[in-house]
Amino acid sequence: MTGTVTETLIILQRNLLDEIERLQERLVPLERELANARRAIAAIAKEEAAASKTAAIPAAPPPTLNSPYAHLTMKELAVKALREQFPNGATAAELLDHFVGAWNRHDVVRSSLSPQLSRLKTEGEIKLENGNVWVLTHRELPGVVSSGNGMSDEELLAAGIASPNATSGWHG
Repeated sequence: MTGTVTETLIILQRNLLDEIERLQERLVPLERELANARRAIAAIAKEEAAASKTAAIPAAPPPTLNSPYAHLTMKELAVKALREQFPNGATAAELLDHFVGAWNRHDVVRSSLSPQLSRLKTEGEIKLENGNVWVLTHRELPGVVSSGNGMSDEELLAAGIASPNATSGWHG
């Protein structure tokens, strides 16, 4: 009986992870497009303000109202962005631009982000390449490793929760 329940739960978990991966694949390009639209809006507002010299640039909306990631810390934002948006790495400026443009996190500023990136480096989560490009130091499976289940890739493969090609796209 236990084997059947365990097998059923493993199949359910595998199906849920597959669905999460499919949704993430759709979400990433949408977030990029949203970031581009927000940058364009900001650029137009800035030009209009400069042209009229009386119009003010609209204030940024509070991040908790319009950000799906308002609950994430700066460290979590950095890891999420590097994992999902910048698999080849990003500079601090690129990360900030993404936080504001795609995730509407106007509360994250360079002077606060830099110490968090340094902490992630000290913790071994990220490393600095070419003097200014931050990259993840280990592979992560979306929704699996970050969920804190503590299973290695080998354990996930043995349990049938992940397939060998599911780990191939992540940088080690």
